Amino acid sequence: VGNLRFSAKNRTDLPAVGDWVAISKYDNSKVLIHNVFPRKTIIERQAVGKFGEKQIIATNIDYIFIVQAVDGDFNINRLERYLTVCNTSKVKPIIIFSKIDLINEDHLKNILDKISE
Repeated sequence: VGNLRFSAKNRTDLPAVGDWVAISKYDNSKVLIHNVFPRKTIIERQAVGKFGEKQIIATNIDYIFIVQAVDGDFNINRLERYLTVCNTSKVKPIIIFSKIDLINEDHLKNILDKISE
């Protein structure tokens, strides 16, 4: 992380998963990060136990695959939270339902109707 560690005003200034960075190689196994390029998108959440501090999960993401099992673990509120994160981050969500072979067609239709609301 080099001098970014000392010049960063907060944790969000440090490199995160998905960041494009400028580096210099100074050893066969080590590099020095000089700059983090501007981020196109940022997926973040409230840091656990940190009042007001954001935690970057990933950057420069175009699509988020949201995988939800439709058997007993399906939770519409969880899906809505994930969709809210996508909307806030301006990332396109792709919803994937798994375990549809374990439920009947009426149950699947009921789930799809809930989502349509």
